[in-house]
Amino acid sequence: MSYMKALTEHDLRETLMICFQDRYLAAGSYMMVDNSGRPLYGRVKRIIDSFISKYRIQEQNLMFFGASKGGSIAINYAEEYAGSHLLLAVPQMNLPYYFNKPFFKDNLFKNSAIANLSQPQDKSAQLF
Repeated sequence: MSYMKALTEHDLRETLMICFQDRYLAAGSYMMVDNSGRPLYGRVKRIIDSFISKYRIQEQNLMFFGASKGGSIAINYAEEYAGSHLLLAVPQMNLPYYFNKPFFKDNLFKNSAIANLSQPQDKSAQLF
């Protein structure tokens, strides 16, 4: 993200960035559920689709980027846009590994809405 500080208005004149911050649950939810356990996927996808429609963006001009947990999130949404690009920096691919860590055990791991979703490693195999 520090690279973005050097970008100028000229660099971005034909660029639209949509950024999401995962502030759900105690340690984030990988943008899968909100604080009440309701699925986020459809709501986030509708936001993305509304910008695609409003600015007439072609799928081949879409790029999903994420680092670490954000990489897992980017994989989930990029799957919906077959012509898009995906740029990942050290994504978390095996979410049950993280869910079993002491920090997550009492929140993410117990959330069945998250545990039952397909995992980034499975989705990435389809994308690459």
